[in-house]
Amino acid sequence: MRDAAARSHRGAVGGFPTFALKSSALPAHSPRSVRFQPPPWLFGVWLLLLACGGSRPRSVTVPSSIFDHEAPLQANREGALRPGDAVRVTVFQEPDLTGEYQVDQNGLVVFPLLGERDLVGVSADSVERLLTSEYRRYLEHPSIDVTALRRISILGGVRRPGLYFVDLTMSLNEALALAGGLASAGDLDDIRLLRRGQTIQLNLEGGVPLSAMPILSGDEIFVGDRDHIMLAAGG
Repeated sequence: MRDAAARSHRGAVGGFPTFALKSSALPAHSPRSVRFQPPPWLFGVWLLLLACGGSRPRSVTVPSSIFDHEAPLQANREGALRPGDAVRVTVFQEPDLTGEYQVDQNGLVVFPLLGERDLVGVSADSVERLLTSEYRRYLEHPSIDVTALRRISILGGVRRPGLYFVDLTMSLNEALALAGGLASAGDLDDIRLLRRGQTIQLNLEGGVPLSAMPILSGDEIFVGDRDHIMLAAGG
């Protein structure tokens, strides 16, 4: 006796599946095989589902609980550098060595006198120790401070929208202050972090530092505008 398992194959109605069952899978009084043909209305529902599934929105707003921010938060806690970031280096009494140096797409940073260094995944504290060690070849007792910076866009209802390097010890309020603060139409209750079509709502309360938020270089902080009706009413 052949295998009694059920088989399935494509039927003739627009590729909608039909099913043929072996007689051993049916009760004894059933015919040898039976073919199930779906009614026409079911085929229409199937086409409708396919049409809906093929159209996806360009962006999706998701709550923070499912926004993918664990890796950025870990990187921010450790101060780990990524392409697009920068380091602010302050060398005491050495203005020619002091400045902000960007991490390029290959993870390289070019420092005066030292040349290129690969710093991807390296913390600001580790960069500080590295520079202190290497600048000893040129300076007697180098005193060096290093701060990791993220490059973000601050757009929407602010006075000076644009690109800014932000220190992760800053609060969101302080980051917005770099862009001149909120414009007259800026909405304090509508501040969003945008990344690759995803959105997370940010909160100004409590002065939480950016290191506690999922901020990465390339992110956009967007301030919405208050409703025009509220503006007309002086809201």
